[in-house]
Amino acid sequence: MSSHLQSYGGELSPAEIADGIAAAQSNASRLIEDAKLLADAGRFPSATALAILAIEERGKVIILKRLAIVPADKLKETWKEYRSHRAKNAGWAMPVLLADGARTMKDFAPLVDKKADHAAMLEALKQVALYTDCLGEKQWSKPEEVIDQDLARILIEIAERMMGDRTVTAREVELWREMVAPYYAKPEMAEAVIRCEEALMKEGLKDTAIEGLRAFMEGQPINVDFGKRYPERSSSGTAARESE
Repeated sequence: MSSHLQSYGGELSPAEIADGIAAAQSNASRLIEDAKLLADAGRFPSATALAILAIEERGKVIILKRLAIVPADKLKETWKEYRSHRAKNAGWAMPVLLADGARTMKDFAPLVDKKADHAAMLEALKQVALYTDCLGEKQWSKPEEVIDQDLARILIEIAERMMGDRTVTAREVELWREMVAPYYAKPEMAEAVIRCEEALMKEGLKDTAIEGLRAFMEGQPINVDFGKRYPERSSSGTAARESE
């Protein structure tokens, strides 16, 4: 029994990585639906916690794709990130960065900056959504007093925005490993990613706009269609008012 529960930390085949991605996406979707049910029932702290867990599950997809291309001496470190809450929830800040005016690849650098505080912030939020604690000047934190409906709904929406409905196949992972792994963490990696996307398009596995991807990776700004909940911010950093 215990051997089946022991964490694995070695290499994975493209098919095994694709299976892991599918499992993470499916579980993230389940957690989002559960979070919605709890929010509709007025259980906002628990809904918030599940939304954050969904964000973390979705974050596994990026790390699993990295497991396909990292050298052998980086496997242990990458598996550690796979099981780290903070490493998996970094992507939640993307809508916030977009709302603050992020449009180029350089603007999104905080998402991969291990010193940035947004990952720690989400982990702390999950803790206050689940547990009582003594904070600040001896103030007791209670989940139902800290987490409100707006926060729960916003995090559910962020989790939904991070979800993708596209299946990642073993062939896609195979091409990713074959074409990108030799250039991992090298200056040529960006061009290798673009060549891989082109190969995926030729095989009918993706419909990525290569021109847009290339422009973004070269530092050109992207266009963003903002939803109702995430209005674009003005240069002063305050959210623009929305018309109903």
